[in-house]
Amino acid sequence: MTEERVWLSPIESAIDDGIGEDLWEPPLPIIPSALSPLEALEDAVLPALRRPPCLVMFSGGRDSSLVLAVAARAARSADLPLPIAITQVFPDYAETHERQWQEIALRHLRLAEHQRQVFGGELNLLGPVVRESIRRHGLIAPSGSHLIVPTLIEARGGSMLTGMEGDGLFNGGSFAQARAVLRRRARPTRRIPLTFARALAPQRLRRWVAFRRAALRPPWLRAEPLELLLELDAREVATEPFRWDTYVAWWARRRYVVARRQAMGVLADGHDVQLIHPLMDTRFLAAVAQRGGVWGWGQRTATLRAVFAGLLPDALLARESKADFTRAYWSNDARDFIASWDGTGLPNDLIDTDALRTVWAEEMPDARTGLLLHAAWAATLRPDEVQEPFNCGLQ
Repeated sequence: MTEERVWLSPIESAIDDGIGEDLWEPPLPIIPSALSPLEALEDAVLPALRRPPCLVMFSGGRDSSLVLAVAARAARSADLPLPIAITQVFPDYAETHERQWQEIALRHLRLAEHQRQVFGGELNLLGPVVRESIRRHGLIAPSGSHLIVPTLIEARGGSMLTGMEGDGLFNGGSFAQARAVLRRRARPTRRIPLTFARALAPQRLRRWVAFRRAALRPPWLRAEPLELLLELDAREVATEPFRWDTYVAWWARRRYVVARRQAMGVLADGHDVQLIHPLMDTRFLAAVAQRGGVWGWGQRTATLRAVFAGLLPDALLARESKADFTRAYWSNDARDFIASWDGTGLPNDLIDTDALRTVWAEEMPDARTGLLLHAAWAATLRPDEVQEPFNCGLQ
């Protein structure tokens, strides 16, 4: 990696995510006006295709299918080896199964090779792979980044593509529907007048409303840090632009976006893998912003249809269901540690351990507590057992 690693503050670490703008992230580049988003995305995947084997983390969801489709198209055009779809499979957890969607995409793309990594309960948030990764790399946010290590091992010496962060981009933010209504691409709902009012309100008022109505209220935070978190979150909400092109540039500088990219980069470097997230490529983002202009195309399905029509079956572009890996990731070793946890290892002025224990006892624990789980476990290690210091404010 050539960029500095983003360290989260204690408040951010307590929710396993970044908040606000990364001031070191450069603005989107100026690109030729004729460059289409699809062309920019093909350019983004070429370096990975030139370093085979090129694995594509493929779930069968819209974003990973899109990246696989673009990589296959670019490989055929440049006469390069085809990308290889690779999928983590958890047979014991039905909510993770997407084989039907995977087969639809692979058939359409005429890709015969599909690697399937099958796991029982060993790949969880404190399984052997994750524990070893924490010892080697330290605490990383989001904590789930460690779960890609088995796939990185398969890609060693080659490259890997992901569909990471397509959700945040293509969903278009909180003003996506309002923009679509103004362009007569969607019907207004009862909440649309409130959305327009928020868009027109001064930032100070928007911040006050966001603070009062914040849905982000983690019960494991103590009162003072919770209030600070709400203030930070309200500031971010208040700065979201209405325009599509400005939104894309704003979104690209979110700390959570940058931290995700860098976290996975740390792991990829450690396994000699060239890791690329095409949907976060700055030239692609600049092309999407430029081509969408002020209004964009609407919400997610409309955007995918407008930008990538014909690349994948329309049923796949329009699907709204998603796999859920929560139970798989919070199984076995993670559950065993929680059951034996004595409540130590986390800062008492930040975390209400009784409330956290209640969250961890649920069948589907809040994913935002993953880094706290790792920090609590890491506190049981001796200093000579780790190679990377835990610089996240939780130790």
